Amino acid sequence: SDCENWCIYSLKTPTQIAWVWNNDNDCWSTVNDCINYENETNYVVDLKSKLCESPCDVPKKTSELSVSLLKIKCPDYAESHSPTFHEAKLCSGIEDEELKFSLANFGFSSCANWCVYSLERPRDMAWGWNSEALCWEISDSCLNLFDEVDFAVQVQENLCIDVTSRMIESREIQRSTPKIEDTGLWGDEETQKDAIEMWKLFLFISGIAFILISI
Repeated sequence: SDCENWCIYSLKTPTQIAWVWNNDNDCWSTVNDCINYENETNYVVDLKSKLCESPCDVPKKTSELSVSLLKIKCPDYAESHSPTFHEAKLCSGIEDEELKFSLANFGFSSCANWCVYSLERPRDMAWGWNSEALCWEISDSCLNLFDEVDFAVQVQENLCIDVTSRMIESREIQRSTPKIEDTGLWGDEETQKDAIEMWKLFLFISGIAFILISI
């Protein structure tokens, strides 16, 4: 509700997901304590109700790849097709989940394309087909095909999924988020206000001390 708050609430599920500022690590941490602040959650719930709903045209959440899935987009698709869109195999030999998700949700305009775009970050990540090694590899040149990038952005916007939440969940798997009770930063609302006032006082005193030392 204002810039002095230490909590930010999901506009998709404001009564379930929130983040609090971790002053020690200069980052946001997922926390349930913020949900207990009824005035703040009600503010965000009210804000959400005033937002225009975006269209949801492609209700896909699957990341399972198959030839039959690809036939939905390309009726003539076969297992021998090149590029191979039913396998998310990188040239490094590993299966990439981000590529798999993008292939399953058709992050490419046609099966004749040799570029596939991330549906989490279509302007920043793409893969190109290596016709000699028969595998996918990260490609910066694909990002220069602006019409294709714009197509992938449109696909991302029309997906009936919360891509941001999926990205957060993916990152949480790679690193554990410190619990707020471990940070020592959180208390009740009055404690938070007191902490902010003490910080302001500390900065004021530090400024005076710096001036006196300079003199």
